[in-house]
Amino acid sequence: MRATLGVPAIAAALLGWQLFTPPVVGLANNNDFPKIAGYFSLGPARAGDDFIYVVQHWVRDPRFLWDSGFRVTGHLHTALGAAVGTDIRWIGLTYAVPMLAAFAVAASFLGWRALIGIPPLLDIAYSAYFNSMFMDAGSIVWLSLALAALARTAARPAPWTRALFLAAAAAFLCSKSSHAPLGFLLALAVLAVERTKTPAVIAMTIVAVSIAQLRSIPEFYRGQAMYNLVFTKIAETEDDAGFRSAALRLGVREDELKWKHTTAFMPESPAQDQRWLDEFAGRVRHSSMARLYLERPGLALRFLWRDMRVEAPFIRPVHLGNFDRSSGREPGAKSMGVLALWSAMRSWLIARAPWHLPLLFAAAAAWIAARRMWLSMPALLFAMAAVELLLAALADACETSRHLVLFHYMTDAALVACLAGVSWNGGVVPKHP
Repeated sequence: MRATLGVPAIAAALLGWQLFTPPVVGLANNNDFPKIAGYFSLGPARAGDDFIYVVQHWVRDPRFLWDSGFRVTGHLHTALGAAVGTDIRWIGLTYAVPMLAAFAVAASFLGWRALIGIPPLLDIAYSAYFNSMFMDAGSIVWLSLALAALARTAARPAPWTRALFLAAAAAFLCSKSSHAPLGFLLALAVLAVERTKTPAVIAMTIVAVSIAQLRSIPEFYRGQAMYNLVFTKIAETEDDAGFRSAALRLGVREDELKWKHTTAFMPESPAQDQRWLDEFAGRVRHSSMARLYLERPGLALRFLWRDMRVEAPFIRPVHLGNFDRSSGREPGAKSMGVLALWSAMRSWLIARAPWHLPLLFAAAAAWIAARRMWLSMPALLFAMAAVELLLAALADACETSRHLVLFHYMTDAALVACLAGVSWNGGVVPKHP
């Protein structure tokens, strides 16, 4: 009982010091925030700080109204935070609460060993997202709570742990549609923990939510992703002949090849025309990209290796500042300190030895196979991390380093699970009074 209260109290003290006391630490807007803020007519109190400064204060104004078509967990967090005030820290608090709940649930069966998770999982590379309107913030906190509830269910099954897992898993899957494929792995994990009627219903519900989320992705978002894959990522990887062959194979027209080396966000890009983008999205689809990867696996391998070597070292977004302008810090300044040590170490290691990532996953697979732990928390986390890497590297382009945030987070969580001894293979789960 002491650990159940003590671990989240320590985590709360660290988060409070890092995120809620001056100078406020968060993550600057990269122009994605209107996808959430626009629904509530929220806009920055001060313009011109995108990328370089966190916008701490927001205002309501009809000119900021925009319905992006997304319906995500971030809307709920923003609504709750904005109902109290327009300081970004109120929104950050709504993300901190489920994260602290995850530590409390983990401590309920791990005891003080749950402290192992604080340095890597509360690193500023992840917690800075709380004071932002990035959809990834919801992904991090609700996945953490879902996994803690799942492990607690394996240790001591109870109706409340099952209900908590289902609610948290649904919130995670609804946090960002690109993470929806992970729901199928979560459904399998539920069935692995308990083979009764109730888990089967939970698993089917999770699958249904995943499918609904995949179907809800706005067409413009699909179109932007495919545009960047073709005209940026393939263009950078292939020579002229290879680019032309791949683009035409995907359904790009001959007269559109001239947009090589552009992104969907450039003013001169045809993707700025919504009608053109909608037509492009209907013609050039991810299913065609999947077939191209099957025909040319070398292309997929080049994408993966490039992103591990070039993008993965930047666990913290290099182009986004962590401080509000009022802090007096330089534009784009990064927060340093004890909660930045883990990501700094991992970034250093990836930059100098990117080959350790595939080696780590190969070693993990061998270890899991040797122990016959196919149905275990480490196996689940490594599998989810691998899927996230594939999604970030093969299904989108531009800002790939930031899109790898959940890959890094789940890799760290897998290492924590191994160190803390979290498993449900053969019923082996640490139990504490």
